[in-house]
Amino acid sequence: MSFLPAEASAKLNAVKGGASDARDASASAQRRLIDLRKSLEYEGKTPQDAPNIEHEIARLQAVKERQNQRQVEFAALGAQIDRWLQSLSRNVSLVMAKAVIAEPLKNETLAGAISRTRDEITAAQQHLRAVMTAPLPKGDLKAKARAHARELERQGKPIVSIERNGEVKFEFADPQSFGTSTARTVAILAWLHPEAMAKRLEAEIEALPEPKLALSANEKEKRAGELTAQLDKLERTEEALIEVALSQGLDVIRRSNASPAAVLGVVVKAKKAEAA
Repeated sequence: MSFLPAEASAKLNAVKGGASDARDASASAQRRLIDLRKSLEYEGKTPQDAPNIEHEIARLQAVKERQNQRQVEFAALGAQIDRWLQSLSRNVSLVMAKAVIAEPLKNETLAGAISRTRDEITAAQQHLRAVMTAPLPKGDLKAKARAHARELERQGKPIVSIERNGEVKFEFADPQSFGTSTARTVAILAWLHPEAMAKRLEAEIEALPEPKLALSANEKEKRAGELTAQLDKLERTEEALIEVALSQGLDVIRRSNASPAAVLGVVVKAKKAEAA
């Protein structure tokens, strides 16, 4: 990825390399497991150190499962980052973000801090989904209903023309359509009784159950922006904690659905327009 800063490119290579390393470690553990299991069954005799062998088999089985998990998570994360990079517009560039300094709370371990941050990420994601799917307040829905009724009234208005013989002609149907559709009939009714149509639509809206969360378009945009910024900060905090944990030799697996920008440590910037 030539447009990736060198540091971010090295990070991406490390993620993809992690999948290969985990696969190799899993294969190595599997080969050792095969040998140990054979030693337990050699010539139908139980070796004197069988308890130690069985203990080692259990340990290696756990290692193999852990490495399999690492491979899956690394591979999925690498694929997600690639998809994200490919989705970026040509009108943007990636620059390294300001380094985030993160540390556990008082009396909290690194593992605990990472777990807590991930819980906060999940909560913020759920809140964002609730905001994005929140309906408009009933007042706003009623305003839309009235606007819809006005549009139906406009559509239902007949075309009035004077024929060559001097007779007046009224056309309620679309000359280019075949037959009379339900939509056309409703439009004509709206033209005949616009206020009644609007009030009936408002009554249907009023009868709807009250939603747990209702937001105007402006409020939804505001809250979504705040939550998106909060999520970005949490994702970058998580990555900073993971980097500290890895530097201390702790076994931490990144989430396969972690933010690509946070993992790579970059921010997206619009490219400056070139002078003509």
